[in-house]
Amino acid sequence: MIFSEKTLRALLIAGSGAVSLLLWYFALSTLVQNISLKEPVSAKISQWEVEEVKTDRYALRALYNYDFGGRTYQGNTLFQPVYLNEFSAIADLKREASSSKTAWISPSNPEKSTLEKISSLNFIVRAFISTLVMVYFILIYRRKYFKLG
Repeated sequence: MIFSEKTLRALLIAGSGAVSLLLWYFALSTLVQNISLKEPVSAKISQWEVEEVKTDRYALRALYNYDFGGRTYQGNTLFQPVYLNEFSAIADLKREASSSKTAWISPSNPEKSTLEKISSLNFIVRAFISTLVMVYFILIYRRKYFKLG
């Protein structure tokens, strides 16, 4: 055996803690981003694209313009979900192109905008579950290696 049982359990705690911290970071950064983007404005799409984000993974990107405070701004959004092939992305692009879009902007920084707010609930649930797993590993470790009471 490469590691002792005690070392392996400590590594499980450290690994689950690292994953938990990373997921909480994603959850909180998404939440902060959504809180700052609170002003809805009408957006005019200037161009749609199908972008290859990974090998054999495609996503829709929209380039758009919007007016706020008497000025015109430009933005772009890479939409979720990611498609497994280009044909399904193109089919969804046709559906998306026919609908009107609302840009969400930050009133204090109007250059910051998006057409799609990412839900932070998914990240929060995953972070909470990973934290519970880490706490479980800690309780097992304490029960096994420390005599309490």
